[in-house]
Amino acid sequence: MKQLHVFLSDAEQTHLDTQLDATGMTASAFIRSLIMGADLKPRPPEVYAELLRLIAAIGNNINQIARVANGTGRVRQTEIDALLELLSEVWRLVKSL
Repeated sequence: MKQLHVFLSDAEQTHLDTQLDATGMTASAFIRSLIMGADLKPRPPEVYAELLRLIAAIGNNINQIARVANGTGRVRQTEIDALLELLSEVWRLVKSL
């Protein structure tokens, strides 16, 4: 492994720090990725993980409701209310982005 020393102006250092914050990468990993031609993108906001969890829960609830509806021909109001609550939470998180 080779070591590289680079001199940066204050503006260049500030820009690099901003890029590192956006991607969540270390300076070494960021520079190595750029050298290799990677198309670097900012990391997704923290709220994305919560959104994915809620969307998965909504999918599970829909499957449960479909199973009950297919078996009995009816759906309980509590199941619908739980699904609506999850949808409201997803909507709140999406609006906060």
